[in-house]
Amino acid sequence: MQKCLYELEFLGFMVSGNILDILDLHPESKDAVHCLDLKKYSGKNVKVFGWPITSRLHLVPGRGDMKFITIEDKTGCADIVFWTDVYLRYSDITNMQGPFAVTGYVKESFGTYSVFAHTIKNISWLPSVVDFNTAEKRLADSYKIWLQKQSDNIKAA
Repeated sequence: MQKCLYELEFLGFMVSGNILDILDLHPESKDAVHCLDLKKYSGKNVKVFGWPITSRLHLVPGRGDMKFITIEDKTGCADIVFWTDVYLRYSDITNMQGPFAVTGYVKESFGTYSVFAHTIKNISWLPSVVDFNTAEKRLADSYKIWLQKQSDNIKAA
């Protein structure tokens, strides 16, 4: 577990485990809607909890910057939209590595569901907050699965 946390801190990602395997252990994940289920909440306010995988800054002429972040949880991905006023309030947080707890409004456009953010929180992984024993077991299991896939890929090649 400690090795994975060091990797996360210094590399920005885990090599020896998959962060998605332990996201649900954090108390901030409670009451969060899974990315896969966003379509069920169209037109409603939700909380999503996930790991950022992409972000893009966009200049809105005459209004300033806005930002798009895609976060991932164990079920899939969600696009988060930060309009200029929200982005200005939380721009420092959106530049952190995550994970993030985001509250916002779900809106559908051309069959795609996005969360229009109201708030965002960067989440830390402290031993007092997360059950590290369970996390360690899950990360060890995800690493074994990853190693097996690599071995299978080498055999197939």
